[in-house]
Amino acid sequence: MHVVLPGDIDDPAAPSGGNTYDRRICAGLGEHGWTVHEHAVPGAWPRPDPADRAALAALLAAAAG
Repeated sequence: MHVVLPGDIDDPAAPSGGNTYDRRICAGLGEHGWTVHEHAVPGAWPRPDPADRAALAALLAAAAG
């Protein structure tokens, strides 16, 4: 399973309940036998600029392989 995460997911200066939830879901999937490929995508989310969108598109294309 491929999971796209915010680039700052592990930044202690930017705590987020969503980031905590994402970490728990990924860990839980791993504990239940799933192979989890985490992709932290930097950017100005939820309002990405064109470069951020291009980086995400490239990541998704590579994951779809």
